[in-house]
Amino acid sequence: MTAGGIAGTSQVPVADSVDNVESDKGPPAFHRGWPFWAIFPALSVTALLSAVEATVTSTALPTIVADLEVGNNYTWIVNAFLLTR
Repeated sequence: MTAGGIAGTSQVPVADSVDNVESDKGPPAFHRGWPFWAIFPALSVTALLSAVEATVTSTALPTIVADLEVGNNYTWIVNAFLLTR
């Protein structure tokens, strides 16, 4: 090992590393125009409505299973409903 670090690594003077950090401005800012603000809320509402619809299906599941007499294959009812809507 060397006095200042791990053997085989290059030593960077402290003054150079501070100057490099200060000169780094980072990535450019991302501009969110009207397409972003039109699509993002639409996707959010769609996800919310999908979650509510799945909740309604799980509430009605005992009645559906009893009427169709499917037994242990009840998971296919919810999957079929979500795939066909």
